[in-house]
Amino acid sequence: AAAKGRLLYANSAYERGDFNLARDRYRSLAKAQPDADTLNYANFRIGWTFLEQDNPQKARSLFSLLPPHQKDQLLNDLETYQSLQQKSPLIAGSLSAILPGAGQVYTGRLRQAALSFLLNGAFILGAIEAFNNENYAVGSILLFFEIGWYGGNVYNAVNNAHKYNVRTKHKYKQQMRSRLNLKIGMLENRPLVALSYHF
Repeated sequence: AAAKGRLLYANSAYERGDFNLARDRYRSLAKAQPDADTLNYANFRIGWTFLEQDNPQKARSLFSLLPPHQKDQLLNDLETYQSLQQKSPLIAGSLSAILPGAGQVYTGRLRQAALSFLLNGAFILGAIEAFNNENYAVGSILLFFEIGWYGGNVYNAVNNAHKYNVRTKHKYKQQMRSRLNLKIGMLENRPLVALSYHF
């Protein structure tokens, strides 16, 4: 009963997304019952807390402690995870700074790209037209709003790159989980984790 309680206690923190607390609880679980099954279970779950926090190096160090039949595919998946195609926020922002909407194209947001290009272009053309007609007040107002739109366009491109990277990693972790047939339970008052993969 005590072992099952500690297991549920640790899992509850994991399920809430409080991964720092979950690690502490899994370590306490392993310390209280330092048998092989419990240690494997704790290492597996702690490894996933690091992966959830986008720290594959630390996840690797924990997965490497698992038995060979459990760790091999996890380590292969981690290699793929670390080589996932990413979008550079710096490149996205720079492209949109040079040409509004270009950074959005780079991150695959074509509608946003078109809107950004058209709005920035409209403000610039409107300001030029107003200054050419010596309507400096209107030109200044349009230029003021254009500066805001321009900055927002660059920020949006950078943000899109970050979101693209988060989505890509999240999708791959979901694929890892879908391939993973994880059986968690208790065996003679010890946490038990059994892993197999579907390809």
